[in-house]
Amino acid sequence: MPHSTTANTLSSSSSDPTNRTESKQTTTTTTTTTANASSTSSTRRTNTNTTTTTASAHPKRTTVPLADGWTLVSTTRSAPAHTRKKKGKMPGGGGYSGLSGAGLRAAHEPAGPARVMPGMGKEKLLERLGKFRERWAECGCRVGIREVLGRVGVGEGGGEVVKSVEGAAEEEEQRGGELTIRGAVCIGLGSLSVDNVAAGVRSMWQLVCFLDIVEMLAGGAEAVALYAEDPVFNALDEEILQELGVTVVQGRRLTDGSRQEGAAQYIERDSFVFAPFMPSFMVLEDFLADKDPAIYIGNDVQATLELAKSQVRYSGDVDERTRRCIRVAEEFLAQGREVVTLPEFDLHEHALAGQMIYWRKPAGE
Repeated sequence: MPHSTTANTLSSSSSDPTNRTESKQTTTTTTTTTANASSTSSTRRTNTNTTTTTASAHPKRTTVPLADGWTLVSTTRSAPAHTRKKKGKMPGGGGYSGLSGAGLRAAHEPAGPARVMPGMGKEKLLERLGKFRERWAECGCRVGIREVLGRVGVGEGGGEVVKSVEGAAEEEEQRGGELTIRGAVCIGLGSLSVDNVAAGVRSMWQLVCFLDIVEMLAGGAEAVALYAEDPVFNALDEEILQELGVTVVQGRRLTDGSRQEGAAQYIERDSFVFAPFMPSFMVLEDFLADKDPAIYIGNDVQATLELAKSQVRYSGDVDERTRRCIRVAEEFLAQGREVVTLPEFDLHEHALAGQMIYWRKPAGE
């Protein structure tokens, strides 16, 4: 009997005609119930230590939009019909993701501007923003963040904000280690007006959090310069952000794999970087390399570093991009930082869950 190439397809070992008919039917669907599974002898699975059966198929390119605004692009290549056992190194030539440098870049090709929710406009978005801000002002997460920033030594009572950025380190030391924030960069926010309600709501909560933290950091002093980058921003998103005083800046990936800086060019020693749920290797390579922001909120850098190193040990080799990400993570952590997990946000389960806040230790500690 020929092998089936359909995902989650079951092949029958019985010669009974009824079973053969059932087997053919299962090849037309991508889901299988428990009842159907009882009349079969094997299930096609993917595992590094499991025998898999493959058959020839035309290359297939699959594009899956990610919540951070980039797109996961994968390609299924043709393979001869035979049985083989996979073990040993991860596919793709090593690296903590299991992909080569080129594969990692392809996995996050910009998806382009998001489609606007039908009937959505500037007034509706600003109205939603206002309601979210009212609810945020009373939540426990905000109180917890304010307490953390008090430990950092920024915000209200944090000292006067000055225009010049020269001698920032010396100024910080003279002011007893208090941090002054002059710029804030928001990365991977997502579209506020996207035709995916859940994604739009999550992005709105993250924007509310970002704007409120900026206000805390400014402490009523001179306004902090705000920047945002995400390839899914559409014209309506940019109009809303501009209304809020946020400058949208877009970077782009060049044909040789290098990246033309967007918002990263505004990340300085006196910056606050807000990148919730951005893919860690992208943040490290494209936004934190050779940077020393005062405050960073995003994925756990230490956990990312440990995962990368463990995968390198497992695969036996490492691509250049993974090596670079490991170096950037080590440098970021070696700069002397405190870190805590963001307080639980009970108004939205997925907007901030598990994100970390890092801040540079005051001078002299």
